Formats: sequence, structure tokens, C-alpha cells
Amino acid sequence: MQRIDLNELPTRERFDAWTVLTDPFFMVSRQRKSDFHCRMSTAQWDDTLLVETEVSEQRYEHTVRHARSGGWDQIVFQMYRRGAFRGIYGDTEVKAGAGDIILIDFSQPFAKESTDEVDLNLVVPREIVQQRLPYAQHGAVLNHGAPLARLANIHLEGLRVCMDRLEPLQAHGAIDAFLTLLSGAGFAEIAPTALPFVRATARRCAEDYVRRHLHDTGLDIAAIVRHCGISRATLYRLFEQDGGIQAFIRNERLSVAWRLVRECPSAKMQEIADSCGFNDAAGFSRAFRQAFDATPSEVRGAGRTAEGTGFKTPDEWIETVRRFQSEA
Repeated sequence: MQRIDLNELPTRERFDAWTVLTDPFFMVSRQRKSDFHCRMSTAQWDDTLLVETEVSEQRYEHTVRHARSGGWDQIVFQMYRRGAFRGIYGDTEVKAGAGDIILIDFSQPFAKESTDEVDLNLVVPREIVQQRLPYAQHGAVLNHGAPLARLANIHLEGLRVCMDRLEPLQAHGAIDAFLTLLSGAGFAEIAPTALPFVRATARRCAEDYVRRHLHDTGLDIAAIVRHCGISRATLYRLFEQDGGIQAFIRNERLSVAWRLVRECPSAKMQEIADSCGFNDAAGFSRAFRQAFDATPSEVRGAGRTAEGTGFKTPDEWIETVRRFQSEA
């Protein structure tokens, strides 16, 4: 993986260095050259790249000259992690912000004005993209509120976190999985090499939703599948090793409850029950005792550690991928 940190240069030299660095791709400009910041990380697997950029506000122009002289035959999937922009892609006016994903055809011109931004850019040869997305449209935006965008965001974020650890074969499987996700293909249609990545992404989406709604006693399967854009059958399969999705929800609630009992000695048991989605303190205590062979009061009084609570789930997306690969 390659890293470039222009912040190491004197302030007055940074934007000039950025202008030279980006000249094959864009004309860049900004009202002031002072206070410019930029750092980049790039991972490359054969002809495919993943680029993370943190950079100050500016205007970008990918002109006809750039499009024609660069010999570009790549499609870029750009996800803003922070910031927003507006621009013209072909004849289309485009606006996007954090969590949105825009498709950019580098063989066509575009121009945009961006705020300070942190973005991820997956650069894929056109011939690979067209195998999954034959009608990919320059300037198309996948809005962050759509279930498909949630899955795509999680997938790209997973790639970002492990970009320096992926071997080319793994990376190509992950990228094929990303394109398959965007195509809307059903799980039964996904290639075996890509399926563990798609399953890991869908599971992480469900996990995130569950953890954000543990306090909700009405948390149910229908809400999870709507959020993730998957079927009930798929959701059930994703959590088979956990004893099912309901078992996962119960274990997550109890794990949080264990931590609160240990770390919040002044909290009442009803308050902990409410924050973890239990209907009442009595039901919470019964579930807690069944899981840990001790009541909440006994755990608080005995000073037990959380070690051995037994509810473990992979911390990283790539670990979840490997878990599903081992099941294949």
C-alpha cells in the first residue's frame, strides 16, 4: 500500500504539489492556496485500485483533454465518507454527500466543487464492471438512504479497513462481490468466490442495525430485513452459527447488560433492562441468570470480570468473510 501525505510539506507548497500530482486526472483550483491539507492511501491489485483521500475543499475539472489523452478505460465508484459536492457529469447536474456513492466514467468529462472531503474511490477496469453492470451510467448516484447503498457503504468500508492485508485473489473476490451487490443479483446467483464477501456485508448491516436498536423492545425481523434489503430466509442463514437471529439479539442485549452492570454501579436494574430492550426488570434478571449463572446483583457485588461471557462475534468485516469461507 502506498501513502502520500502532503501535510508534511510546508503549507505554501502543498497545493502546488497537489496540482502536479493530480494533473493527469484533473485541473484543480481553489480560492486560496493556504490552509490546504491532503493525505492519500492507495492499494492496488492488478488493474484495480482503492484510493482513500482526505483533502481540503476545491474545484475539480476532468476535461475532454483529460478524458481523451489519458486513455482512461476505468469506472470509479466514489463514496463520500465526509463532505459533499455538486457538479456536472456529462449533461447531468449531480449533488451528493456523506454515504452517497457516485459512478464516474473517466472516459467522459465532468466538473465538481467539493467541500473538505474524505472519500473512498474504487477504480475498476470497464470490462470488469460491464460484466456485472452493463448499463452503468456516468454520474449515477446511489443515495445513502437506500438499503443497497447501506450494503455498498459497509462493503467499501470493509475493504478500506483491510486494504493493506488483502491478497490479490481476495481483493478480486471482494470487488466482484461489490459489483454483484450493485447489480441487485439474488444470493443464489452470486459466484462462490464472491458469496462469502456478500454474506459478510449483509450480516454486518444486520448487526449494526440490531446494535443501534437494542433498547427497542419492538425490534423485530421485519425491520431488520427492510433495513438490509434482504429476505427473511437470507437473514436466518446469516446467523445460523449463532443459533438464529433472535439468539444473536438476545446475546447482544445480555452482553451490553453485563457491561452496564459492571461499569454503572449506580444504575438501577430497571434502567439497565430498559436500555437493553427487556420488557421489565424481572424478565431481565431471569434471562441474565440463565445466561451467566448469576443474577445482576451478584455480578455487581462479586466484582466479576466480563471474561467468559461467551458471546463472541467477529470484530472486523474480513473476519466475518473468513468465517463464511470456512463454512463453504
